[in-house]
Amino acid sequence: MYIYPRFNNGRQMATVTTKNIPIGSAAVTLPGIRRMWRDLNALVAEQGEIELSRLVRQEGHSLEEFEAYKQNARNNVFRILGTVEFENDVAIHDVDPEIVNIDPDGPLIRFIYMSHITPYQQSIGVKPEHAFEVILDFRQPPLLDASSVISAPTPNATKVAVSGSRDAWQAGVTQAVIRNIARRRPVRTWFHGSFIYDLFLVLIGLPLALYACWFFAPFVNGALSQAGPVVIGAAYLYIGFCAIWIYRILFSYAKWAFPLVEISEQRTKPLKHRALWWLIVATLGAKIFWDIADPLISIKSFLPAALR
Repeated sequence: MYIYPRFNNGRQMATVTTKNIPIGSAAVTLPGIRRMWRDLNALVAEQGEIELSRLVRQEGHSLEEFEAYKQNARNNVFRILGTVEFENDVAIHDVDPEIVNIDPDGPLIRFIYMSHITPYQQSIGVKPEHAFEVILDFRQPPLLDASSVISAPTPNATKVAVSGSRDAWQAGVTQAVIRNIARRRPVRTWFHGSFIYDLFLVLIGLPLALYACWFFAPFVNGALSQAGPVVIGAAYLYIGFCAIWIYRILFSYAKWAFPLVEISEQRTKPLKHRALWWLIVATLGAKIFWDIADPLISIKSFLPAALR
């Protein structure tokens, strides 16, 4: 059996390094993912030819057997095996990039994995020196998840990891991935990062709680006027907590409606929720602005008499 050499002319090959390519928030298309798959396949085939060129025909094997072995390696070793997982928990494993597709009335894609590690490892018995893994995670975070820290980054398994000793290999994999991403979203990358909840809690959540206490002050002071300061204080505290919970729900809803990574062809459901989120935020913002600004600049005086 022929093996792929780990050493060249008695000297160990260059040090293998691993590089993680940051993707952040991105939008991809189904044709773009299929192109990415084919581009990566071409790089794997190129790397295969480099490794096959180092093979030495062993004694007792004919030239035909040697060439047949190399052709078998081209067909079954140096290729990408991908996985496409759908929302109905069905997963398809294949070497054909055409599995990256959705039916008009079928389930949406939840997860895509691409790598040539498994075919190589199954045939050779070791992990390839030049390897990569591409994971595209399109799952949306739960609206309210008590098991995760709200200030933590949005959980998402998307990653691109490439290892090898050739700079051209790492650069090629990087470019094959980056050029097939339809759109990068730096604002969403920032929004799904660490401590963004805390930042907006200070900027929006706590002011919203103060506004809610001010808005309900006439009701609290009137309905609980005989209850004493402790009960009135508890009522304001309760109102403030409710307002912060509303902020938390809207924040989690925004993460759900504006996912970190998405496929453009299956944006219909998130788009509807984005419209609803913007409607809620715009309505609430307009109400707060009206209540705060009207006493200062008398907005009503600028309106027609029928609307005052």
